[in-house]
Amino acid sequence: MKQTSLLTMLLQTIFILAACASLVEGKAVETEVLQGNDAKESQSSIESAEKSLKELEQLEKDATKESEDASALASSDGDVQTQLDAEVASIDDVVAQNTEAEDAKGSTSAEEDHEPEDTSSDDQDSTATNLDNIVQEDEPAVENDALVEKRAIRREYSCPPKSCIEVRQRNRNARTGYYNIWLSGRMEQVFCEMKINGGGYTFLNKYTVSRLSSTGLAQLFRNKRDVLLRFNQPNGNQQYTVVRPYRSNYMSVQLSTYSGYVRPVNEGLKPYLYLGLTPGRYSRRNRAIYGFYSNNRRVQYRNCGRNGQTAPNFFAFYSNLRNRAASNYHKNNLVYERQGVAVDWRRTGIVNCASKVPNHYFMLTEMHFGGCGAYTSSDRWRTATVPALGAAIGIR
Repeated sequence: MKQTSLLTMLLQTIFILAACASLVEGKAVETEVLQGNDAKESQSSIESAEKSLKELEQLEKDATKESEDASALASSDGDVQTQLDAEVASIDDVVAQNTEAEDAKGSTSAEEDHEPEDTSSDDQDSTATNLDNIVQEDEPAVENDALVEKRAIRREYSCPPKSCIEVRQRNRNARTGYYNIWLSGRMEQVFCEMKINGGGYTFLNKYTVSRLSSTGLAQLFRNKRDVLLRFNQPNGNQQYTVVRPYRSNYMSVQLSTYSGYVRPVNEGLKPYLYLGLTPGRYSRRNRAIYGFYSNNRRVQYRNCGRNGQTAPNFFAFYSNLRNRAASNYHKNNLVYERQGVAVDWRRTGIVNCASKVPNHYFMLTEMHFGGCGAYTSSDRWRTATVPALGAAIGIR
């Protein structure tokens, strides 16, 4: 019995020891699992931290690069501004030198530049002798074209002139050539004649005429006593004529209208500039002599219209951007391409070699005078007496 109890106690002890060993082994496994999870979490945290660090380093690099770019841009802007300042200073120096040269030259050329007094006489022989007194075109500009353009742009956009006469008033040494003026609510490029007959004449090209307003035209045409007409020829020459009214004290320049005068034959080709010479109320007498002065020479005709009927006395300059054909009126009898007012007018022209008006300033031109003066359009002039291609009008 005693041995059986000991055996029982031994088995119980072994069982207890086995249970304890199993318990210890389970705890060890649990601990190992927990440690593995902690290791994974720790590794994930480390990787996340490293990623954040790399992002911070990239942001720092980007910020550094942007700072360097900004510094480079600022430096470049500074260089450009310095270059512009140097260029402006250089321009001002050349302008000052040219002004001094012109002032020195002015004392010796004052007699040449003086505009002769206008002595309108009804005697053809005496007025013809004044032809040599018309002031000629200035000599070609010595200044570099690019320099002149820069000077013009600087001046124009600070306070743009409104006509060529205003350009001349601002600078008595202004040269013949292109200028930008404020016209009809926008900047327009025009050609300014600065020497002939005192200068200040504004020439409008055909594209500007198509955009012109009546207000803009009134801004340009303030002198009612004369205009400057130029016509180009097939041989490349250009001639000019200073035109003044004959039997009235003023002339009219209108935009696509003919108030007080006679309707142009080619009115359908509008827009056009209408140069009226003798108003209708003064041109209704049969056998009366009408016309105009061109370079101080009479260009005239004897009216063969009926008494009381208004005789046409005008030039019309058509922009005609679509190049439409002129009227066939009087085309079966081209007598006025051989004689009459149009031919006599071109005969008074003076060749101008100093400068030329660009081709797109010359327009299809209609001339209508009389009863027995002339009807013609410039598309017929190429083979006419004193051939020409078209005419341009300068006003002031």
